[in-house]
Amino acid sequence: MRPIEFRLLLDGKIIGYEIAEFEELPTCYLHWRYYTTSNEEVGFLVHDTKEQFIGLKDKNEKKIYAKDVVALPDGFRYVVEWDATLGTWRFKGIGTNDYGTATTDLLYKDIVRDCLDDIEVIGDIHTNPELLKETS
Repeated sequence: MRPIEFRLLLDGKIIGYEIAEFEELPTCYLHWRYYTTSNEEVGFLVHDTKEQFIGLKDKNEKKIYAKDVVALPDGFRYVVEWDATLGTWRFKGIGTNDYGTATTDLLYKDIVRDCLDDIEVIGDIHTNPELLKETS
């Protein structure tokens, strides 16, 4: 089973990461580890928000987390969100692309099937809120 990884935030700033790993028999429990942004393991990090790693990396091998803003070469931009109704990650379109075409949402399976090699993390909604503005 792959570890479950979260990016931790406090007051809108990324402060570190949390990794939960399932320990096999005979113990059968989750083991939580915490790391600062400089990759130093610590006992715990006080945080007010956590965003899950979605299990994919972009074209530069950067991990993709919930609330990241990602882009395709044609200018389409998306915010990564969990869609509880469909039970999958949704890449929610932002505005229009470089040619004025409206950005439509993509689902996790669409990204994996069609454009995983081209997608790039360009920021996140906390550090780069300007990326959420629609382009014209």
